[in-house]
Amino acid sequence: MCTASYDYVIFLDIDGVLNHKEFFKRKKDLLYNNHIKLPFPFDSFDVNIIHNLNKFWEEYSDVKLVISSSWRWNDDLGDILKQVGLKKKIDDITPTIITNHRGEEIQMFIDKHNVKNYVIIDDIDDVLVSQQEHLILCDDNIGLTKDNIEEVIKILNLKNNE
Repeated sequence: MCTASYDYVIFLDIDGVLNHKEFFKRKKDLLYNNHIKLPFPFDSFDVNIIHNLNKFWEEYSDVKLVISSSWRWNDDLGDILKQVGLKKKIDDITPTIITNHRGEEIQMFIDKHNVKNYVIIDDIDDVLVSQQEHLILCDDNIGLTKDNIEEVIKILNLKNNE
């Protein structure tokens, strides 16, 4: 059974996207080496990336946020993201299937919710061939960049909808 249609969706991974190797290295160099502890969840998210996502959603508030990351199994994820400053609330999460193939989980969501246009932001190419043109592959060394966000706008064709 099909539920309400979603016009624009971002399927968001977290590890390698909202945090990254350079973030963890900087954290270790600046904090741990100086015996400073940064509490969870602040030790797990790059606030610069969160800031850039907030700027995106200020302009494109109709774009839905669907978590495709394994973090979606954390019942407190919405509160965690709010704590680290993400202003956008999670609209939904992808289903979990036995094969744990992200592309298949995303496709199930697309079919169920009649998704019109979408972007998958991930650091791993675990999508179906038919989803490749919707994938923004982040470098897990640096996470989601401003250029990646520009790609989101282009793939979703948002500039024409202002």
